[in-house]
Amino acid sequence: MKLQNPLFRRAAGWLSALAIVAGVHTAHAQGTAFTYQGRLNDTGNTANGSYDLTFSLFDSDTVGNQIGSTLTSTAVSVSNGLFVTTLDFGPGMFDGTSRWLEIGVSTNGDPNFATLSPRQALTPTPYAIYAANAANATSAASVASGVVAPDQLATPVPPNDGQVLAFTGGSLQWIDPAVAGGSVWSLNGSSAYYSGGRVGIGTSSPRGALHVASGGVAVTGASSPYTGAGQGAFLEYNGTYGGVLFAYDYGANAPLNLLLNSPGGNVGIGTLTPAAKLTVYDPASVSHRIQTGGGVNAWARVEFANANGQWDVGTSRGFNGDQLYFNREGAATSALALQPNGDATFGGNVTLSGSASVSHRIQTSGGVNDWTRIEFANANGQWNVGTSRGFNGDQLYFSRQGIPANALALQPNGDAAFSGNVTVGGNTSVCSLTIRGGCDVAEPFTMKEAGIQKGSVVVIDEEHPGQLKLSTGAYDTRVAGIVSGANGINPGIALHQEGALEGGQNVALTGRVYVQADAGFGAIKAGDMLTTSETPGCAMKVTDHARAQGAILGKAMSALKEGRGMVLVLVTLQ
Repeated sequence: MKLQNPLFRRAAGWLSALAIVAGVHTAHAQGTAFTYQGRLNDTGNTANGSYDLTFSLFDSDTVGNQIGSTLTSTAVSVSNGLFVTTLDFGPGMFDGTSRWLEIGVSTNGDPNFATLSPRQALTPTPYAIYAANAANATSAASVASGVVAPDQLATPVPPNDGQVLAFTGGSLQWIDPAVAGGSVWSLNGSSAYYSGGRVGIGTSSPRGALHVASGGVAVTGASSPYTGAGQGAFLEYNGTYGGVLFAYDYGANAPLNLLLNSPGGNVGIGTLTPAAKLTVYDPASVSHRIQTGGGVNAWARVEFANANGQWDVGTSRGFNGDQLYFNREGAATSALALQPNGDATFGGNVTLSGSASVSHRIQTSGGVNDWTRIEFANANGQWNVGTSRGFNGDQLYFSRQGIPANALALQPNGDAAFSGNVTVGGNTSVCSLTIRGGCDVAEPFTMKEAGIQKGSVVVIDEEHPGQLKLSTGAYDTRVAGIVSGANGINPGIALHQEGALEGGQNVALTGRVYVQADAGFGAIKAGDMLTTSETPGCAMKVTDHARAQGAILGKAMSALKEGRGMVLVLVTLQ
């Protein structure tokens, strides 16, 4: 049975709350569910049967804000008007504030719910859910004031009790009775210090005065070491990231400058006697060293050495002029010197095994019957233009290096194959055109409603010239078409004029598309004429041909026996 909305009337006692009973009783194991019992009348008579109900919480008896999500109870058994169901809106819904319950009802399986009015004010019983939380506060004996009084910590500390933080002699001290002298930490004014041994953080066997085993040393200036620039600055040896020592500001998510030596001194890595600002030296293999003569205007070089000799890469002001050079140690001239104006000077012969500029290269595998190609390359990638006998057949191709398909391939018979989209700036003239990507002719229209579902029936919006809107009535002579793209059937031709009539959703004007249909107004079979229905966006079978004049959407090409679903339709507006 299909129960229409007009039948849902709130007469006296259409729905009245009889009781609200908490579904749990003990605070230590209490959940958030409770039992709701009500009485249901259908058009003035006591209801019997199976109904679907929805329940929503609000903070007001009218309008207001919804609290939490809507619950749906399906197939609720109603006997002599009475029903019982369990509701669970989850934790935090009943916090002592007044709540009202809004109820929707429909016959079992009908998606159209009637909202009952007025909302039902909830009795205090469900607030036992909130009251259960009060058990958490029963053990709180007092609230700390932030001040440690002399009588709150024992003075003196009993021996052998371990380390304690105690208020003694007018000051707060960290005391270990087992240590001679008592206090582990001492005060020097407002500064605390410890000189009785080593301090370990993350380790019980510190190797130095301060040993941080992992996690780094955090330097914070606010409440959180990860809040704001400068908060959470670490100097850390981290084995996870390759065993490196680094300085990092986790608050700013950026590395920090690391001062390895005081200004004016030299830094040595692998050497105790650095000869320049930074000297990197491996005495075992004499593999490399970085040297600089001073400031930004002086020379600098990197030395790469092994048992065969040493190569230098550097800049200079006096060695053969201002240049970047590559030089064999002991040679009179540089193997390669690059000048500021772009000139390059080689000290010996030059042999090129490949392309000189990596901008283009011509290759061939052999004779006139084999493949040939020209390669054009730069930092963005490489394009190839060539002919082949085995690469996709005999053709002239234009290909992006690394892409399986050719961008353009020209065949000996004159055919041209593009692997992507083709944009033509002017007019196109063809003898025959085959559309392989879609089945309908569509045009984009601006819609009154945003994001109308594909396959929906739309009509002309008389309030907004040139726009369309979702259909809502039967036999509507303003019918304009079907929103294209349902069930993966795409437009074959999309019509629009750039800068004028473009934008919006594609609407099929002719051809084959899928349409949302409602067989509740009559079973649909192939060949039936379709028109608009009272179900928003849905088509239905034409049963009144007199009313259908000017409201025909098209012919059904598939069937729909009952309910709502997709029907393939040949769009022929009439």
